[in-house]
Amino acid sequence: MTALRTSITRLARAQRAERQRDPQALPVSLISALSTLQRLGPLTPTQLAHLEGVRKPSMTRALATLAERGLVIREHDEYDGRQFIVRISAEGLAAVARSRDIVDGWYFRRLRQLDQQDLTDLMRAGGALVRLANETA
Repeated sequence: MTALRTSITRLARAQRAERQRDPQALPVSLISALSTLQRLGPLTPTQLAHLEGVRKPSMTRALATLAERGLVIREHDEYDGRQFIVRISAEGLAAVARSRDIVDGWYFRRLRQLDQQDLTDLMRAGGALVRLANETA
């Protein structure tokens, strides 16, 4: 169990470091918020904060940064004029794609170092890891 936990932690840390080598890289928390908007569509800041597991003031600051960079678009909520909805912009979609390309490239380079049996084992374990990740989300 310790080896699995340590390995997952080290891989996550290494992929974050790889992403941060890009001079245009956004912090993981901002990429995560953008990815959620890409996956689920427009949300209120409160909804997004809940999904990302942060408090609303933290999400408000993050959204201000993303809006300044043109990565999200704020729109008034047609059902509640006091609220606004946030959606990802074309530039935000490009930022998410760039981040994923960087990390995917890093994983592909790493996976090429493994033999076929290790790759088969990892692919088999991948489904279980997805289920575990989805249970904690």
